[in-house]
Amino acid sequence: MSSRIDEIVKAIRREIELEERRDSQAAPQPGEGLPPLRGRAELAYLNAHWLLNPDLPLHSHRPVVGPLIVAAKTFVRRLVFASSRRSHLLRESLRVANMLAERSDRLQEELNARTRGVAERNDVFLAAFDLRLEALEASEQLRTAAAFGAAEHGPEGEAALVAEAAVELAGAVWQRVEPFLERFPAGARVLEVGCGNGEVLEHLVAKGVSATGIEASPLLVATCAARRVSAQLGAVPESLGAIAGESLDGVIVSRLGDRVAPARWPWVVAAAWRALRPGGAILLEGAREARPRDFLRWLLARQRFHDVEVRASGEGDHVLFARRGEAA
Repeated sequence: MSSRIDEIVKAIRREIELEERRDSQAAPQPGEGLPPLRGRAELAYLNAHWLLNPDLPLHSHRPVVGPLIVAAKTFVRRLVFASSRRSHLLRESLRVANMLAERSDRLQEELNARTRGVAERNDVFLAAFDLRLEALEASEQLRTAAAFGAAEHGPEGEAALVAEAAVELAGAVWQRVEPFLERFPAGARVLEVGCGNGEVLEHLVAKGVSATGIEASPLLVATCAARRVSAQLGAVPESLGAIAGESLDGVIVSRLGDRVAPARWPWVVAAAWRALRPGGAILLEGAREARPRDFLRWLLARQRFHDVEVRASGEGDHVLFARRGEAA
């Protein structure tokens, strides 16, 4: 029992001595609180990389100047990493600024493209509007002129005035159709619808073709008579429907675009097919631009005309030539 008491007393004395020893310590030793180094290799690694990694602990084996060295390295490392953060922030700011500039350029290009598209559509719209106004003005002038000319030309004064205007403005038709006139042999019966002043009839008769014409203007019919070619007064193109079936070798429709509305072109093609003998030829002159030309070509093919030829004149008009097929 006494031995046990002695051991307890000794333990109490040891704890008191340790407490007094702790209280007597004036300052912490260099490196206190840091994990111990495991050799010179670890010390060399820390000395080489202390500035690159802010998480590496700082040590010094020097007992006197070691704390000063650790404090200096800590201060330098803080300065270096603060500068690195500022550089990184500057680089990120420049990158964001460049991205915004590129995005702004793309938006500006897209805006310019859309602006050009709108401007082009506006130009097309305004051009179409101007053409429409011109057409309305021309139609009004034609009606006005027809009203003044009705007394001179009778009930068909408007059609006669249109015929005379078409002859005056269309120029020499025979020069545009001349390459195809050789296709009509001597003795062939040919009818020209809208014969005008008889210039085409005159060239056909000179080649021995039995050619006659139909015109809506008494003045133009008289001009044909002065040229010693046969022409009759009649409506254009309605007179073509009164021709007996399969009685002609050729049908010529001159100044088609000026004399006949496109809505009537299917009727003209069908009436010509009925009036022609199998193998007979149709010659259409005065289709301006590509769309009317293609429309006529399609009509001829649909009406069973074959060997369709198209030739453009220097004035922008198109001449179409085809031959009638056999009856279906």
